Amino acid sequence: MLKDEKLQTAFERLTEIELGIRLPLSVGKFYGIWQHFYEDNSMGGDFSTHYIVIAFLLKLQPNILKLPKSQHNAYCWLSRAKLINDDDVHYNCRAYFNNKTNDAIGLDNKDIICLMRQ
Repeated sequence: MLKDEKLQTAFERLTEIELGIRLPLSVGKFYGIWQHFYEDNSMGGDFSTHYIVIAFLLKLQPNILKLPKSQHNAYCWLSRAKLINDDDVHYNCRAYFNNKTNDAIGLDNKDIICLMRQ
């Protein structure tokens, strides 16, 4: 989210950037909150980075997506079982599909933290 941006506005902006279609927050189902900690940042190693991810589930027909090439040059669909065991998928991405991260709740934990409702 951007400074002073409402969640509804951020959801619409980010679905358009990531999926190629602008969607209202009402079509998403809340999935959970994760924290990611990095020792460096995109500008260098002078200071650390901390990301908060607020995840939503979407049920969409793949044919309506207009997947952009600006951030990713290839897309593929994977089952949950295949995704969580695929080393080509970044660890932080796999965390959203790995129920074992549910045990890591606690804001003092420097690993992936999942506050997921079952």
